[in-house]
Amino acid sequence: MRREISALGVTASCDAADLWAASRDCSAAALLWTKARAVPHPPDVVAWPEDVEQVAAIVRFAAQRQVPVVPAGGGTGTSGGAVAVRGGIVLDTKRLTRPLHVDLANLYRSSGDFVRARAEAEEALRLEPKSADAHVAWGLVLGALGHEPEAADAFRAALRLQPD
Repeated sequence: MRREISALGVTASCDAADLWAASRDCSAAALLWTKARAVPHPPDVVAWPEDVEQVAAIVRFAAQRQVPVVPAGGGTGTSGGAVAVRGGIVLDTKRLTRPLHVDLANLYRSSGDFVRARAEAEEALRLEPKSADAHVAWGLVLGALGHEPEAADAFRAALRLQPD
């Protein structure tokens, strides 16, 4: 499965150390497993996507094969909710560190800082040209700047990307 996930352009590992690290959080049970040097529920593979398209590709891949996916963050949970219980893919989100330019564009636009809003919306489109949210943010900024025809084009692009 690691090779197939790597073919999607996503870093993935089946190394024992990575599986061990991805098989626990800070729950009492996981701390006891660590003390006993046990790995009762290791995942089959750990994947580190770097953007939303890679996350979507992994989820589609898993759904097609009916493989469970467990999203994991910092490993600081205390209830065992982000621990694999029957193999599958641990989708480690630690590499999803890209700034949320869409959110920054909307924040700056709503506060009236249109120069920064425009820069953030442009960066969102550069990084994620297939993101409907980026096109909406761009359209809102253009509309606020009085560029209605261009704003309408941005909204139409968003609808083409995400018609529902």
